[in-house]
Amino acid sequence: MRKIRTQKELECYFYFDAATGIWNRYYFGAHDTEYRSGSEKYSMAALYFSLDGIREINEKQGFSQGDQCIKSFVGFLTAEFGKNACYRMNGNEFVVLLEHFEEEDAQAEFESFEELLKAKHMTNVLAGYAWAEASESLEAVVSSAEQNMFLRAKAEASESLEVGLF
Repeated sequence: MRKIRTQKELECYFYFDAATGIWNRYYFGAHDTEYRSGSEKYSMAALYFSLDGIREINEKQGFSQGDQCIKSFVGFLTAEFGKNACYRMNGNEFVVLLEHFEEEDAQAEFESFEELLKAKHMTNVLAGYAWAEASESLEAVVSSAEQNMFLRAKAEASESLEVGLF
């Protein structure tokens, strides 16, 4: 019995991000592999978030303050979407998978979360969204959401520059 418990404990350590308590990139990979090998393909949305400026916070205010910013953001994510939908992909990038969601519902969830971030004055969060009817992989939808995040950030930077010129 102890050996089985130890195996489960090891899986827990391997698949959870210790700092935030949400799934990590390794679990995302395992979940993607399971999805790809399954016969059922379903609709889903990926929400991709990047916390801008964490490195600067770490350098100027210390790592504990940077960690606190990350934990605070993850608290918003898990309160809105539940712990099981959230993944920490790397230091300052996060994904939310909305599986079995219709496009309109997923888009509404994304927009609602963006409004929450604005209300909390969390202006350092870059966000992207993608939806697929029946993607061949979770990674494909997440990659699209990440690309959309970069495109949105670039467009917003262009708009800021244009406003600053006039």
